[in-house]
Amino acid sequence: MQFSKHHLVYLCRVVLIAVSTTLLFSTSITAAANHKWAPKQLNPMRSPTSQLTSTKNLLSSIHQLNDNKSDTDDSDFSPHYLTKKSHSKQTIQGLINHAPDMNPTMPIRSLSQRDYRTKENLLDTSYNVFHFSPKSMFKSHTAIIDVPSKTLKPIAKIAINKWNFALKTKVFKLGNHQTATLPIKFAQAASNNWDGLYNGQKILINERHFTDPKYPTAYLKPALASQMTIKRYWTGVMAHELGHTLGLDHTAYQADLMYAPTSNGNLITKYLWEKPVQRSSTGLDGTETARISQRDLDRAKLTQLLGYW
Repeated sequence: MQFSKHHLVYLCRVVLIAVSTTLLFSTSITAAANHKWAPKQLNPMRSPTSQLTSTKNLLSSIHQLNDNKSDTDDSDFSPHYLTKKSHSKQTIQGLINHAPDMNPTMPIRSLSQRDYRTKENLLDTSYNVFHFSPKSMFKSHTAIIDVPSKTLKPIAKIAINKWNFALKTKVFKLGNHQTATLPIKFAQAASNNWDGLYNGQKILINERHFTDPKYPTAYLKPALASQMTIKRYWTGVMAHELGHTLGLDHTAYQADLMYAPTSNGNLITKYLWEKPVQRSSTGLDGTETARISQRDLDRAKLTQLLGYW
């Protein structure tokens, strides 16, 4: 059997996701509020810096295949994009530099499909996005979700509706275990430093935390806890994990749904951070408010153009 470069890239991605699942999610969704109730961090075997370095080496191998794609390879291109002019890497870098940090505004989202295929490395690292999910998860740009737990299902519905409303399309749809491409279920966490986790195949919710009637508000400063509800928080956790399925890694902007307090858990990152680049006006992060920011939305639109969902 012969493999094209496109097939090799996909196979490399599958291997990478399997190898780096622990790295990607060890800082998990509770990390969105780690600085407030300070749970212990994982990573006992390796430092965050060494983890990031080895991951970047893996990414480099995959992205080299992407960079070597021929600009004349028009297979699988949409006729809509074939009418657009292809741009040089320098031109696209200029558009990125001109746009707000981590926010792929309309000029970036109006490139040709050839640009998205051949400049994927540049766009991934500029906007902290990556193809986390297998192609089989999203059929016609929609993932079918199964939530066996009657307790989790109402929260999942709200989170699903948030993304569908923001993207103005049914990117997520409830189904059953027979039709589902994305299960969401409870898990018993071996440690207490995550609330939600996406492992490339399913979304897991920390049952111990979810069933704690005081979590997380009782562990926050009163001034912050008074601004949020437990239901909204878990909606944010679920929506954040759904964001990962769309190809979104964490950002340093506190108001973003995809915010994390450090870059230690990122699989791909434009730059390192240990504190917010920009703090929210309320002191709460996007998970705690269950709010999809414009930056979250624009990045999700970009990942669709990149073919990640």
